[in-house]
Amino acid sequence: MVNEQKDGMMRLIETLHGSGLKVTPPRLAVLEVLFDAKVPLRIKDIALRLKRRHHDSDMVTIYRTIEAFRTSHAVRRLDFEEDCAYYELLDPARDRHYMICTHCRRRLDVEGCMIGKILPAILARIPECAEITHHSVKYFGICKRCAKKEKGTAKGSQTSRSKK
Repeated sequence: MVNEQKDGMMRLIETLHGSGLKVTPPRLAVLEVLFDAKVPLRIKDIALRLKRRHHDSDMVTIYRTIEAFRTSHAVRRLDFEEDCAYYELLDPARDRHYMICTHCRRRLDVEGCMIGKILPAILARIPECAEITHHSVKYFGICKRCAKKEKGTAKGSQTSRSKK
């Protein structure tokens, strides 16, 4: 597992070098935070995790680093329709998508991507499109936890009404 992590990190560093980016200590620190993250992070989450690791990077450096990573296609920006953006590493081996609960705003990881299967049909509907280079899919709904709470609340109010 440790060797796989080192290999993954080395591939990311090679991606940055291939894009002409120098891998400076602040950039490496941000890259490590994103690499270790299990969920997409906001800029302030990245700053907090850097601080915990005793890396003293200011917000401007973090913003510039993230933008440089986006330009080099190492990081993608996610919009969960909140007041801020989230960021995660682009993983060519795993195309990540999310379902956002409209009640609690929890983000659930959607396993597997089906876009590749329907891409020819999508391209056929866009005659002027030469190539689709990337995509972003968001699903909205109610998570099981909120659905269970909602169902319990509905039963409780029905029971209290029937007693009257």
